[in-house]
Amino acid sequence: MIVRDVTASLTFLSIGLMASVIIGVKNNFGISTFIHAATLITTILVIIFSFVAYDNKILNEKKIILAINFTAFSGIFIKVSLVFFSVIGFLSVESLAANFENIFGSSFFTANLYGGFLGVIPRISSSGYLFFYLVVLFYICGSKNKLCIILSLILLLLFTVITYSRIFIGLYFVVLCYGLYVLFSRNIRVVIVFIGFFCLLSFSKLKPIYLLLAERFFGDLQSASDLVRIEQIYLLNESFLDNILLGQGLGSYNVNIVRNEINRWHYETEYIALLMQLGLFGFLLIVVNFIIYIIKKIAYEMNPKFVFPVVVALLVWILTPLQSALFVGTSASIIIISIFFLSRKITEQDSPENRSIRCFNKLLKNSPIPSPRVLSHT
Repeated sequence: MIVRDVTASLTFLSIGLMASVIIGVKNNFGISTFIHAATLITTILVIIFSFVAYDNKILNEKKIILAINFTAFSGIFIKVSLVFFSVIGFLSVESLAANFENIFGSSFFTANLYGGFLGVIPRISSSGYLFFYLVVLFYICGSKNKLCIILSLILLLLFTVITYSRIFIGLYFVVLCYGLYVLFSRNIRVVIVFIGFFCLLSFSKLKPIYLLLAERFFGDLQSASDLVRIEQIYLLNESFLDNILLGQGLGSYNVNIVRNEINRWHYETEYIALLMQLGLFGFLLIVVNFIIYIIKKIAYEMNPKFVFPVVVALLVWILTPLQSALFVGTSASIIIISIFFLSRKITEQDSPENRSIRCFNKLLKNSPIPSPRVLSHT
């Protein structure tokens, strides 16, 4: 359902949310319904208010972009550093877990270890970490400093090693190829040669890398993860078929498979869960409507230079909830807002270079010393 403005979008969202809350309460999901509704409403409102603040020039675009970049690169650096200290024995796994809890407010699973290049590596992973990859991709697209691009690719590679996640490995490969494309004067042939060369080496000289990738994509760890998702799809689909049109209501869950004891409505296969909870009616009014609104809002007056990063970022955000929760919550809000601000046009009039020239011209005009000409920007 295509909506033309924020008012229409909010109207459809409100109708869908109210209907789904009523159904959830009616089906006796109680507090779970209100928590889920609050989470969903907060996510949507934070994003929409950010857009409105930008449109009304309440937010300073340049400072927001600076904050996004600083948050992403400092977050990557801190996480990589902490895990490195654990690998070399400076921090125990328990201390590492405590530091992650204190700094990032997120749990760290000590059982998640794998054999990497440097021995046993603690593995950290969250769908919210997609934020780091998307910010680096935008940075590479906008940067003219080749050394900074190379350093950002190295730092992101180290981060990918400690996440050991399929989606992050695949996304890093996309970022790396695009980085090479930018580094070599946007020559697509360089990227094609690199992909062919990497595939050739992986099956011959770089066998350890090939084995690690094969284990992650097709090994026991992935098989167990896939089985959990298949089970979710099967059981949630059963619940969905009980009420295809209206669903079971917000906050609903299948008692035969609960992945989160606090938020029982939370599943990795988020779209399937939302389809079961909202039904076709609510899914179109809330999920599809909101995705179309976000795409239209980001595409409007975006900088054409950032077409590739925007397309990749939007695809990542839209497709990730098929296998890992990212449609609702703080991570979703941060990712969408970051895509929006990083893709904006910085008008020529507001660029730092032109601002300096305008100030200098003003000084010349007010100076008692005659000036033969006034600087102009070409």
